[in-house]
Amino acid sequence: MKIIQQDKKVIACIGKDDTNERKIIEMIENVQDDGITDFEVDAENPRLYSKDGLLYGKKKMMPNGKARLTLIAVPPDKKGTVEIAPGTEMIASDAFTDSKASKVILSKTVTAITPYAFNNCENLKEVVLNEGLTHIDECAFRRCPLLDNITIPDTVLDIMANAFCESPLRNLKFQNRPQKCNNRFKIAYGAFGWCHAEEIELPYRLVSLSDNNFLKVRRVVINCYDTSDIESILNALIVRNFVPLDEASDYYDPRCNCALEVCIGSVNVYIPKIMDGYVKGKFLENISDAMQLVEKPLNEKLHDLQMYALDAAETPFDASYDASMKVYCNTEDREIKEKAKKILGKYTQSQRELADQKTFEDVFKEFYLWKFKKEYTTKRGKRTSSERSYRAAFKNCSKLHKNPFRALTTDDLQKTMDECAEKGLKHSSLELVKNLYTQMYKYADANDLCDKKYSDYVKIGIPDDDEHGVPFSDEDLKILWAHKENDIIKVLLINCYSGFRISEFINLEINLEERYLRGGLKTDAGRNRYVPIHSAIFPLVEYMVEKYSCILFCSVDDFREKMYETLDMLGIEKHTPHDCRHTFNMLCDEYKVNERDKKLMLGHAFSDVTNKVYLHRSIKNLNAEIEKIQISHFCH
Repeated sequence: MKIIQQDKKVIACIGKDDTNERKIIEMIENVQDDGITDFEVDAENPRLYSKDGLLYGKKKMMPNGKARLTLIAVPPDKKGTVEIAPGTEMIASDAFTDSKASKVILSKTVTAITPYAFNNCENLKEVVLNEGLTHIDECAFRRCPLLDNITIPDTVLDIMANAFCESPLRNLKFQNRPQKCNNRFKIAYGAFGWCHAEEIELPYRLVSLSDNNFLKVRRVVINCYDTSDIESILNALIVRNFVPLDEASDYYDPRCNCALEVCIGSVNVYIPKIMDGYVKGKFLENISDAMQLVEKPLNEKLHDLQMYALDAAETPFDASYDASMKVYCNTEDREIKEKAKKILGKYTQSQRELADQKTFEDVFKEFYLWKFKKEYTTKRGKRTSSERSYRAAFKNCSKLHKNPFRALTTDDLQKTMDECAEKGLKHSSLELVKNLYTQMYKYADANDLCDKKYSDYVKIGIPDDDEHGVPFSDEDLKILWAHKENDIIKVLLINCYSGFRISEFINLEINLEERYLRGGLKTDAGRNRYVPIHSAIFPLVEYMVEKYSCILFCSVDDFREKMYETLDMLGIEKHTPHDCRHTFNMLCDEYKVNERDKKLMLGHAFSDVTNKVYLHRSIKNLNAEIEKIQISHFCH
């Protein structure tokens, strides 16, 4: 690829022999500051294609002789309206990331928008989605601050988690043609959590609405043919109105602390303001005026629907009915009022009885569906590393599967953990079991499926054996330093010269003024440890903080996948993120960093009492040790 300037345009020219998509995208990332406005691909290139300055990947040929296309990159400085070429079936991840386009028109052939496709498009005001689009993946339109108007076609089947995260959408519409109601539609967790619209009318075909949607919407209209879908949808809307403040700090807006009106046919359900006393997923104080039902002239079917809405609305509270719980119906019919009270009490009791019958396996399947937005199945299929970890841990807990979940105790969980250790499971596998316990009990606690979080008391009874791995070689490090402009490489280098586990970067404290990193998980010795920022990686840390406000800018699973792709592209043998930690350990040994200081920075425990009690090393002392590590020979 070569960069030329022509007619006030900066053009990235791609020859007929440049066919590796990964390398092309890598080169594009390295020259983004050159102000590229157009891509131009040689007509004889067998795998790549350009039209109107956009870069596409060619896929399998269609019967008419035309290629199926995937949009893989938009020029960073492409402004104004962008139209996607006919024959395009997919918008690839990061295709529009940081784009300056203000309007995008999809071709009628697009069926899928992949994760982060339109991430951080600061100028994007409008996207015209085509009829035929079926899938909008997670964070697809993340951080598009000017995106006010969008219409969701009635061909869309699912919108994944946080799809429109931090995008205002003041005018959000769903195509709502009753004849299209067979296209069953699902909205995942937080897909429209930040929507600023005053009113939303949900389509007839909606069958699933997860929590944390429409946080700022004041009125929601539910259109529903099948009353069996109303319960889950209504519950999600109610739960959104009771988000605990400590868990919603990143997106909570006091303005949503108001009543929500939900309209179901001619029945209006009024949901009250957020109340005090919400702790660990449970209401500790009585909620008066929990709901008002406005009764209008109703036939028998709508009257039943009213009672159904009353049932469903109580689900998140799971509080038994008493005299302080008031239900209002604007009717003088005492029979209706008494019936409502009986239904409410009976429903609450039945929910508790059903919860008590659930086994460890039942709760795991519920948790799995909640976490991964798909049913647990033993059938083979493509799964993320996180899914595989939870599934492996669940398999190792087979003795618990048929036990009633609420009846389990700390002793039951600990015995299973100890038996796994006796079978020879490594420490890392036992950690997965411990994490499964923790996450399941967190879910169970929020949904009143347990009396106590017994997972907090389970211990792993064998020493940590995770210090096995393959450090990056000197040749590998030279290659990494030569490609330090790549954000994935930046994270790897920062990790190689700090020694944190990749998961520890999620909640890492970064102090640029005093030049240290602070964080850590897993062990007492490793928690909240200080590691000075080596002078060589300080510019990298500074860049990441300025660009992302953090170092790890994506999920651990996404980073792992991107890391493998990047290393493969650079010709480096496959490494795991944990190998960065081993690299840091190797460099400390090679440059004779004080052994005690190395242990402090890696979070390793000390065996002798003297070191445990009396070893206090300042940041200044640690900095002097870490600066012993030289990088000059890697940078030439």
